[in-house]
Amino acid sequence: MHKHNVKRGVIVVVVFLIFINYCYFAQAFGVSTPYLENDTLKMEAGQTSVYTITVQNGDNQDYYVNISYSSTDNIANLRKTAYFIPSKTYNNTFYFDISVPKNASKGQSYTLEYSAKPITNESSTLSVGLEIKRHITIEVIDENNITTISQMSSNQKQVAEKEIKETNIWKIIKNCLLAAIILTLVILIINRIWKVSKGISSKLSTERITNYTISQAMNLKEVRTLLEKMSDDEFRLAEIRKLFKEKIFELTTHNITKDINNMSRKDLIRIVDTLK
Repeated sequence: MHKHNVKRGVIVVVVFLIFINYCYFAQAFGVSTPYLENDTLKMEAGQTSVYTITVQNGDNQDYYVNISYSSTDNIANLRKTAYFIPSKTYNNTFYFDISVPKNASKGQSYTLEYSAKPITNESSTLSVGLEIKRHITIEVIDENNITTISQMSSNQKQVAEKEIKETNIWKIIKNCLLAAIILTLVILIINRIWKVSKGISSKLSTERITNYTISQAMNLKEVRTLLEKMSDDEFRLAEIRKLFKEKIFELTTHNITKDINNMSRKDLIRIVDTLK
């Protein structure tokens, strides 16, 4: 039983460390974007624009970041999909070239979806941390309503910076809560498996002792030997206690074990010793 507890403790510790690492990486790795009202970039038919994203790496370790994306009618093109991100850098900017078809109709919309995840090297696909997913809508409008990112007002930039900061904070909280829920579920599952395995073990122990030992004991010496060999967990089983009570009464005709349910295994051994 002690070994089972140690194994369960080790598993819980490992999961907890993964949880801490997950929360830390949620703070170390992030993606910021220019402010767009309702995440919508307004462009006219035939126009080409550059949309930027900025990746931060607050960790002490260098990473590559892999950016995957898809867009309606392939109107967006990322200049490079994998980048080297040095540690403690916060201004790694990457560029999407977005070209709206010349025959696009006013009111027509397109979608750009992309995700960024840290990887170990440029050719790897194995993520070493949190994957961040984003999307924007490209809406076709007339020339007077075009979104010009470089011409955002000072107030818009302040709003954008505030929203990015609030988004990152909420993302950290959300990811930590998610990790906490996963940790809780893992612990509950481990605990359930442990209880089931304990029940199976106890059942097997009960059957083994019931069928081959207690009922066949010929004297108190054999009863004492059984008590010494079994574990405290086995002795706590109600069926085992009942069998010992019946066997001792059978061998001694003394019903001194009426309070056996309140006794420990060692208590019963001492009582058996007094009856020899």
